[in-house]
Amino acid sequence: MNLFTFIVNFGSEESCRLDVKEERDKQGVQCKCGSKEHFG
Repeated sequence: MNLFTFIVNFGSEESCRLDVKEERDKQGVQCKCGSKEHFG
């Protein structure tokens, strides 16, 4: 993704971070130990 595409899609670093977190939460997070709990 180039800078122009990033700005068009997200507008800011914070917006990008929130989008990545939202996608991660949809997929779920699983630790190597098998736990699905996470903080942050």
